[in-house]
Amino acid sequence: MIADFDKANDTLFKCVQNASLEVLKSESKLPSFEISHDNAPDEKALRYYEEISCILLISQDFKLIFKTHYWLNDMTKIINNIRPGLPHASMEKKARDFAKELCNIIAGRIKYQFVPLKCALGQSLPINLDGFNQIFFSTDNSSLFTNSWAVSDGSINLCFSTTVEYYNQDIVKKICQLLSITPTKAPEVELF
Repeated sequence: MIADFDKANDTLFKCVQNASLEVLKSESKLPSFEISHDNAPDEKALRYYEEISCILLISQDFKLIFKTHYWLNDMTKIINNIRPGLPHASMEKKARDFAKELCNIIAGRIKYQFVPLKCALGQSLPINLDGFNQIFFSTDNSSLFTNSWAVSDGSINLCFSTTVEYYNQDIVKKICQLLSITPTKAPEVELF
C-alpha cells in the first residue's frame, strides 16, 4: 500500500514538474529555464518568498494545490522579456497577473493529463498571497504529500510546490499509470 502511494506521488509530482517547466518556458519566452535539483527548498524556506500564486484542483478522489513562489523582481524580469517597454507603474500588477495566469495554465495542463484516466477535476480561480502566508499551508497532516522544486534560468529564480491529498485508493492506482498514458501535447494557450 505504501509503495502505491510512493509510486503515485512520484508519478504525479513528475507530471506536475514537467507541466510547470514546459508552461514556464513557453509563456515566459525564456527557454533556458531548468529545474534545479540541488536547490529544492524545504517547507520552511518557502515561507520567505515575497509572493505566492496558487490554484486548487479537486475531484471526488483527491485534491491538489499548486503554488508558484516568487520574488516580484524576478517576475517583473519575465514580464520585461515578454513585453519590453511597459511602463514601470504597471509592471508589478502585470507581474502578479502573469503569476496567476501561469498557475492557471499549468493547472489546465494538469487537468488535461487526467483526461485519459476519466478523472474530472474542478479548478479554482488562481489567487495571489503574500509569501509569508505559506505558514497557513502546513503539511503536518500525514495524509498530505508535498513536493517542491526550484527553477532557474541563471538570473531568474522561482519555486513551485504541489500538495496532494487522496480521498480514494482507486485513484492512487490510476495515477501510477499517468506517465505511460498521458496525451503527448496539450493545446497551446497564448497569453499576450
